[in-house]
Amino acid sequence: MISENREKVGSIMTNMNSLSQSLDQKTVNLADELLNLVKSLNNFSGDNQKKLASILENMEAITQKLNQMTNTFVSISEKIEKGPGTLGKLINDSKLYDNLNKTVEEAQTITPELKMTLASLRDLTDKINKGEGTAGQIMTNKELYQNVNDLIVNTNKIVTKVSDIRTFWGYQK
Repeated sequence: MISENREKVGSIMTNMNSLSQSLDQKTVNLADELLNLVKSLNNFSGDNQKKLASILENMEAITQKLNQMTNTFVSISEKIEKGPGTLGKLINDSKLYDNLNKTVEEAQTITPELKMTLASLRDLTDKINKGEGTAGQIMTNKELYQNVNDLIVNTNKIVTKVSDIRTFWGYQK
């Protein structure tokens, strides 16, 4: 039994020795790879030091802008929550919201009537532009237009003469 144990212990020792040698070799390989990696990183950082510094500066500037934007957003949010300004009042004042909602509803009911009125005006102007009706004739018929102007001028002359005659005879209202 001792000899069996010796063989087992010997086998274990052989395996341990083999494992130790393998670990030694892997440790050396790992150390070499780490050394190569560190050299590569040093070369990279040395070659790109200006670029890396620029990238870091840009990241700092972006971080500052983000902080400013965050502070602005927080300030706006606080103002809205406290209620000053239109948006804050709209959110915090239910009366204002209700009034705005009512106004929108009223505008929606007026809109069809407004559309009908605009359609009527468009129809009327189309007829005038086509020369239909008295207003259309006056606008499109130059002879009729001139006759109406002459009528107005002559009427004004008659009114002036009648006024002069009344003044001459001493007739006043």
